[in-house]
Amino acid sequence: MHNMQMRNDKEGSMSPGIGSHFSQCSHWGLHRILIIPYVLLILTLVGILAVLAYDVGSAALKRLTEERVQETISRIGQAIERHMLGSGATLEAAFPAGEEAPDHLEEEADI
Repeated sequence: MHNMQMRNDKEGSMSPGIGSHFSQCSHWGLHRILIIPYVLLILTLVGILAVLAYDVGSAALKRLTEERVQETISRIGQAIERHMLGSGATLEAAFPAGEEAPDHLEEEADI
């Protein structure tokens, strides 16, 4: 009960014995003491949302990149197939099946 006794402060008003704690906070003002938790809450929420947005964006970017790489690989494979089919047709026209190719092409060409 010793700390809880009422005593006079400099202005002459009555304050509790534990008033030293309140007098330390009084220079901040009540509105600052009440606003600081909300500001910290908002900053925390913004930070959490930023981290989540970054993670979701990274995952989406990774998925899109993998899709584009697979699409590019598929297109390259199709182009190679078409090229090989064209090459096969050219070789078939130059050297029909059942006919042996000469050892040296220079001998048969008119160069």
